[in-house]
Amino acid sequence: MADTLTGNPPGLSGSGQGGRLKGEDCMRPLTAEEIDLVMKNSRWATVITVQSDGRPYAIEATPFYPGSGVGFMINPRGGTWRNFLHHPFVCLKYTLTTPDLQDWLGISCHGTGEFVHDPDAISEGWKLLENVLGYECREKEAVWKKKPAKTPYLKIRLISKTGRCSARPGGKLPQTLKQKIQGQTDFLSL
Repeated sequence: MADTLTGNPPGLSGSGQGGRLKGEDCMRPLTAEEIDLVMKNSRWATVITVQSDGRPYAIEATPFYPGSGVGFMINPRGGTWRNFLHHPFVCLKYTLTTPDLQDWLGISCHGTGEFVHDPDAISEGWKLLENVLGYECREKEAVWKKKPAKTPYLKIRLISKTGRCSARPGGKLPQTLKQKIQGQTDFLSL
């Protein structure tokens, strides 16, 4: 018997073509390859740390990939920097959705972070960030070179990565999300 509000068969919700399944039938784990693809093509991530009083603290930043781990250039006088003085653990969140919220994915990465002080590594980090952003960061790099005691380069060593998406178990990643991942639509138009 069809749902009287949507006209969908029992177990389906939503008003789109056929609706969405409920519960575990409406999502599946992302594969390791899908997680890596999303991370490498993302221009935005949330960096979550723990404050000295135990409360969570989050910032958004543009990630880059220095061979191993994940890098960020952040304010070395801000809350994230202060949090790493007492607690090295971090959670990174990557999310992507279509405007109607019908297709989505979410990735959580856990690891430890440290600030990199090697001048050559910092310069390389700025270059990697420029590649992600598509514009030069030399003015910002020059400012931080004058203050070598305070480095903006936060490097995360990943311990675990996990993710889920709106595809049915065994199903393919929705085409709308593939397009966003591949940069065919604006990654930031969530």
